[in-house]
Amino acid sequence: SNFQSISLRSSNDQRDCNDETTSTDKFCRMNTPIQTVTGDISYQPSPYGHFGCDSPKKLVDLVMTKMKDIQPDTDIILVSGDYLAHGFSVDTKGQPHYELLKQTIQYVFVDLLSSHFPNAIILPSIGNNDIKYHYLAPTQEDEASDYYNFFADVLFNQVPGNKKLKLDLLDSILTNGNGTSIVDDKDSLAYPNWAETFLSRGYFRYDHDFGPDGDGFYLSFISLNTLYYSLGAPFKQADIMKQQLDWLEQQLRTSEDDRKFVIYFHIFPGEFQVSAETYFWDDESTSRFSSIMDQYGDRISTLLGAHTHLADLRVNVQPPTKDVPNPTSKVVLLVTPSISPQHLNNPGFTVFTIENNVAKNAKFVFFELFKLPRTEGEATFNELDFATEMGIDTITPKKVQAFIQNLSSSTWSFYRYLAHKLGYTGLVEPVGVALHMKLGSVGFSSSQIFV
Repeated sequence: SNFQSISLRSSNDQRDCNDETTSTDKFCRMNTPIQTVTGDISYQPSPYGHFGCDSPKKLVDLVMTKMKDIQPDTDIILVSGDYLAHGFSVDTKGQPHYELLKQTIQYVFVDLLSSHFPNAIILPSIGNNDIKYHYLAPTQEDEASDYYNFFADVLFNQVPGNKKLKLDLLDSILTNGNGTSIVDDKDSLAYPNWAETFLSRGYFRYDHDFGPDGDGFYLSFISLNTLYYSLGAPFKQADIMKQQLDWLEQQLRTSEDDRKFVIYFHIFPGEFQVSAETYFWDDESTSRFSSIMDQYGDRISTLLGAHTHLADLRVNVQPPTKDVPNPTSKVVLLVTPSISPQHLNNPGFTVFTIENNVAKNAKFVFFELFKLPRTEGEATFNELDFATEMGIDTITPKKVQAFIQNLSSSTWSFYRYLAHKLGYTGLVEPVGVALHMKLGSVGFSSSQIFV
């Protein structure tokens, strides 16, 4: 029962940073070191991109090749949102690039990911840069039907590895507006929730099971659309916020005892900037999600998030009480790094396996953009191996919580970890620490939820 997975968060930009197709100021952060020196954000010291900008295609192809070298027979690729560069999605007062946005989503999944991994199942979660309006999940009154039906066609008809998916999309909903089925082979479909959830709200469950002949390996992937909970959303869609968490709780409550879940999303709950006490979700949704995790944590293999561009490991520990003076976490949140170096991070991705429903053999893999390679021969990668570098041979709450507690007692280990999880090693490790200081995220939070 050995299962291989790769998690990535793309922010893929097919064009140069100075392309004028969309909002160019979004492709590159202003006041980056390169711009400060040259006064020109289009200048790239490496053809693989530069810090402060989204990913050129050459960088994405290089990373995809590395992913394939590590795991040529990858079973599933989880694309944790923001497959598009910054600027495709606009605020509600801006001029949308909706058709270009959809064309680019199709390109990312069909022409880019599928060309490198034609046999892999490729499953998305939706990021704040992947929709018409920034941070705003498609509304039921506007483009939800068009957007999710379009995405379903890309995933189920055009991604070759997804042809093997067993899904039951209801005929009454599974149409593209003219009575034509979105999925070609309805006879192979066998799972009831996609029509109700993905085609209207953008979240879903996929079961990747092996029966008795496969030692009873029962594993499910749940992709949550956490745009609904983001504090960056222009307004709340309260009914869907509740419906999604009700649905999540139902999936966990009614599952078989030996089934495990990988729950993944783009914007994860918890704290971002320790010094400023900034958070990602609204308080009520964070509290509800945390309670669900505490109640059903034994059924969860791992949680996967993205959004910040920075790799991370977090646990969810409730405040101590008289009866439980030393509370322990029930779940682990693994935050995958971004291929985009827009936040001055080295581009990266996450690799792990699931054996007997336990996540293990995990590592963050980083492209060393800080070396400014000009050719593929000069391109190098480094890895942060969980087992050898952190003593985490299996991704369990107990081991991750112990690792985090050990960091709090060793300043040297703590700062070295901060540097390594941004892909900075050796003499440039202080750069990674400095970036954390810039983000206000050096230190341990007093918050107890997903830190």
